[in-house]
Amino acid sequence: MTSILKTITINTEKMQDMVSFFSALGVAMQVTNVKNGSVSYRGNMGDLEIGLFSIAKREKRLSPDLSLRIQVENISEVLIKLQQISGVEVLMSMQELPFGKMAVVLDPDGHSVELYDER
Repeated sequence: MTSILKTITINTEKMQDMVSFFSALGVAMQVTNVKNGSVSYRGNMGDLEIGLFSIAKREKRLSPDLSLRIQVENISEVLIKLQQISGVEVLMSMQELPFGKMAVVLDPDGHSVELYDER
């Protein structure tokens, strides 16, 4: 049996910054309404659905409670776009590795995001 990850849902108190973050990665985020009055956004990254749900307060932790690895094209250009978004922090600038280029950023909610370009 094979399992396939279809959706990642992130609860955020920084909705607009998170929408900007995923939009800079090429994800077309669309607003959706939830019955309980919350605001949510959804978009697709290939076959993976990204969901963002607005919450009032998120407890801060010493280490990120979610880590993503995202393949991008032109990592230098993506890093420039991400650094213009409030709350984005570069943990590891772009490095040349045996499999390609890689960088690590924190998204506006403090989640670790590894970006890699296999070129």
